[in-house]
Amino acid sequence: MKNPIILFLLALVLVGCDQWKAEHLVGNFLDDNLKEEFDFSRKYNDIDSTFNVTDSVVNLLRRQADKYVEFNTPISYEPGQVGRSLVIQRVKMKQNDSTELNMTFYLDKELTRVVAFKEN
Repeated sequence: MKNPIILFLLALVLVGCDQWKAEHLVGNFLDDNLKEEFDFSRKYNDIDSTFNVTDSVVNLLRRQADKYVEFNTPISYEPGQVGRSLVIQRVKMKQNDSTELNMTFYLDKELTRVVAFKEN
């Protein structure tokens, strides 16, 4: 029998690695797509997953995102299929303690690209 403490620690490291990858991915997406005048500090929540986002919902979220004044348009997304299982990364962003945005980012399950996002 394998040591349960070692298995627990290994699982903890893998989850932490996914959290770091998700934060890095969303951070790069924000750096690439936010307008320069919007310099937000960012606080990332723990990642989660969802199975409730369809292709039509992703397309709707992308169309709505083009209306956010803080972002360059058109917003640049990496190409690829949208699967049924997505990772969620929530981010609280503040600018000079006056403007606050709460955003949810939908990432592919491999944590290689942002699929869509929305303002909460």
